Amino acid sequence: MPRLEPRAYPGELVSVYDGDTCTLDLDLGFRTWRRTNVRLYGINCIELKNPGGRAARMHLMELVPFHRLVTVTTIEADKYGDRWLGIIIVDGTSMNEQMVIDGYAARWDGTGVRPVPTWPIGEPT
Repeated sequence: MPRLEPRAYPGELVSVYDGDTCTLDLDLGFRTWRRTNVRLYGINCIELKNPGGRAARMHLMELVPFHRLVTVTTIEADKYGDRWLGIIIVDGTSMNEQMVIDGYAARWDGTGVRPVPTWPIGEPT
């Protein structure tokens, strides 16, 4: 599949799977909406099943409120089919970058060994 130009869409958060994957309803224009899964581009979080995974998921849920208007820039389809790599912007701030700044994600270009964030692991109660 040829690489497409990044595109920005308004959308709303529907659910959060883990610290770097969520589902959003995107407004494609002309009263057309599409529910799609988005993996946050350029970062890696601890997997949900591992210690610290739930904390990363909870932090993304705090950063991106449900049913709040956000902007999603889709970069490209990822290797898992019906999921897109994207950047989520809330009030002008990249949530991808904020997850790294807050220590819940490590920068990753998708190649080589996945880096793991080095923040203190603490599960929410």
